[in-house]
Amino acid sequence: THERAALVEHVARHPADSRGALLLGRLLVETGALAEARAALATAAAANPTDPDLLLAQVECAVLSVEGCAPDPGTARAAAAALSAVAPGTWQDLYAGGRVALDEGDVQRAARLLEQAAHAAPWSGRTHALLGVALQREGRSGEARRALGRAIEVAPELELPRRALTDLVLEVAARELRDGDRAAALRVLGEAVDRGAGVRAGEIALATLQVSRSGDRRLLERARAECERLLAGPEAADPAVRSQLWFALGGIAAELRDDHGLLQATARHLEAAPDLPRAHARHAAALA
Repeated sequence: THERAALVEHVARHPADSRGALLLGRLLVETGALAEARAALATAAAANPTDPDLLLAQVECAVLSVEGCAPDPGTARAAAAALSAVAPGTWQDLYAGGRVALDEGDVQRAARLLEQAAHAAPWSGRTHALLGVALQREGRSGEARRALGRAIEVAPELELPRRALTDLVLEVAARELRDGDRAAALRVLGEAVDRGAGVRAGEIALATLQVSRSGDRRLLERARAECERLLAGPEAADPAVRSQLWFALGGIAAELRDDHGLLQATARHLEAAPDLPRAHARHAAALA
């Protein structure tokens, strides 16, 4: 793109401009050019060896992966060590240490460092989000939920905390289901949406369908009411979420032997996902 070309030219002419290098690195990561992003950040860090933001960007870029470009733990550790040397005890230092520890599987150290980082930088959504992930992996579900909720509150544009919070809710619901308590599993799913905590409504709806498939009409009716409530909410403005909700409602109607509800749900699912073969197949089956 023109923006990318302009940034590449600017950084090449002004290697000491760390802000320009950061912008270029983020743009390259967003477009999937991870190897180029790492090279750009490495060049910029060499010209600005005491810039904590550049070193932190190097850490974050090194732990990412895309097809054809694996994580680079050696660079992540080296950048984190350099950051600790030039800015010890700062939130960037604590965050970088926590990020590396989390990727190395040391969740206790990661959680400890990220808790300190979140306290030092309460405005940093990505810090709260990563803390939530570390706490979740450590088995501290309640604390993880609060950290992820805080991340969504201060940085609603971030996808990581929404994905992690949804995974956490599904994990807790699955635990209840394994214990044989379907009603408790449905309650967990419903309460997550009630809190408005930023869970991904479509995934919650599909999980609700799976939990309610027990032949228990009461649970199925409750699941249907939950999906209809989600459809009336703001998240249903997203076509993908709306498609998942109608798919779930179709499945519930089929379980309830509700032919009218099944026909309506499959028709609306087809409207929401006209290019999805499964939507056409289900609607044709409902019409038969």
